[in-house]
Amino acid sequence: MDIKELKILVTGATGFIGSRIVERLYFEYNNIARCLVRNCGKIASIARFKNEIAYGDLLDYNSLSKATKGIDVVLHCAYGNTSDNNLNSKINVDGTENLCRASLKNNVKRFIYLSTVEVYGKNRPSHVDERTNTSYSGNSYADSKLEAEKICLKYRKDKSLPIVILRPPVVYGPYAPVWTIGVVNRIQNKGFSISDKFNGLCNPLYIDDLVEAIFLSIKQDNAVGEIFNISSGEKLTWNEYYTKYNEILSMPPLKKINQKGLKIYEILKKILNPFLKFLKLKFGDDILRLYYQMREKGTIPNLKTFLQKGSLLEDAYIYNCPSYYSIKKAKKKLGFQPNYKIDRGLKLVKQWLIHISQISKY
Repeated sequence: MDIKELKILVTGATGFIGSRIVERLYFEYNNIARCLVRNCGKIASIARFKNEIAYGDLLDYNSLSKATKGIDVVLHCAYGNTSDNNLNSKINVDGTENLCRASLKNNVKRFIYLSTVEVYGKNRPSHVDERTNTSYSGNSYADSKLEAEKICLKYRKDKSLPIVILRPPVVYGPYAPVWTIGVVNRIQNKGFSISDKFNGLCNPLYIDDLVEAIFLSIKQDNAVGEIFNISSGEKLTWNEYYTKYNEILSMPPLKKINQKGLKIYEILKKILNPFLKFLKLKFGDDILRLYYQMREKGTIPNLKTFLQKGSLLEDAYIYNCPSYYSIKKAKKKLGFQPNYKIDRGLKLVKQWLIHISQISKY
C-alpha cells in the first residue's frame, strides 16, 4: 500500500514512539495522521503538525468506533502507563480488543500492533526467533502485552482482521523515557555499576529503525498475519550499553561492583524508601526543597545513587538475559535493514542532549 494515499490512525500519538511516527509521516509522506488523544495537555509534541486530533480512550469503545471511521491503517502504539498496574493491564488487554472490534467494524485494511520481546517470558533461550514459545512471566506489563497479542491473533484467525505484530526490544533515541532519559539519569546520579551479572544482551533498537519497520509493515502485503522481531541485530551487552552512554556524557569511567556490593545497596534502598516516604508525608515538598539545597551544597550525598543502585539486583534478570532476537524473518519478508548501529544512534542522542541542555539555559 502507498502510505501517501492512506488515512492512518496512530494510538499513543503523544508518546515517544507514536509522536515520531506522526512526525515522519508528515515530513516523508505528507501524510496527515489522525491521532488518538486522551489528554489534550500532552499534545505539544504533535501540535506543530497539521494532524487530525481524535479525542478518545481505549476503554471507551464508542470513541474508538468514531476514531477508526474512514481509516485505512491503525498503528496501535498506546499502552497502559499509569501508576495502577491493574488499570494498565486493562488498558492493554481490553483496550486492544476494543480497538480490534472498532477496526473490524470500519473495515480497516491493516492493523499493526506494537508488542514487546518481553512476551517470551523470563526463561528465554540464547537465540530467539518468532517460533520461540511465549510465556507468562508474572510481570504485569509483559503478561498483558501477551494477552493483547492473543486477542489480535484471534481477530486475525476468526474474523480476518489484517493484523501485523511487531516485537521490539530496547528502543532508544531522543525523548525515549526509559532507555535514553532513564539511562542518562541513572548515569548522572552514579546509579549504575559494571557487574558480571549485567553481561546479558540488550538488543538496542534506534527509534527510526522501528518506525521504518512499521512503515514496511504497511507497504508489504505479505506482512499480514505475521509476527516480527525487530532490532538492530547487534549483540551488545548491558555493561557495554551503559558504558557507551557514560562516554557520550563524558562521565568518569563506571566502577565495577560485586555481588556483595549489589546486596548492600539493595538493603540500603529498603531502609531509605520507607524513611523518605515518611518524611515527604510529614513535611511535604518543603523537605524536598531542603534536600535539593543541601545536595547542591554537597552537605549530603545524592540519595538517588543509593536508590538506583539498590534496584540493580532486582533488575538483574533483565541485565543478565542472554537472548539475541533474530531479525532474519523481518529482513526476508519485510525487507527490513537496520540503519542505526549503536554508535550512530548515540551520536544523534548526544546531539539531542546538547541541544536540550542549551535550550534549558534560556
